[in-house]
Amino acid sequence: MATQARPRIQPVRSSKSKVKISVTKAEEDFLDKVMVSVSASLEAMSEEEQERAVTAAERAVAHLQ
Repeated sequence: MATQARPRIQPVRSSKSKVKISVTKAEEDFLDKVMVSVSASLEAMSEEEQERAVTAAERAVAHLQ
């Protein structure tokens, strides 16, 4: 006796994709604000201070790559 084919089980869609999009947007907004602040700070510095600040920032984020 033949039985009916079972319907495919639909994977449960995670809400993570929605959360990820909102987190990504929040991160982008935060980074935009940081960049504006950093740019304003650099403009107020002398060239030597700018070089030191940029070098320090590069060292601080080197481990993130």
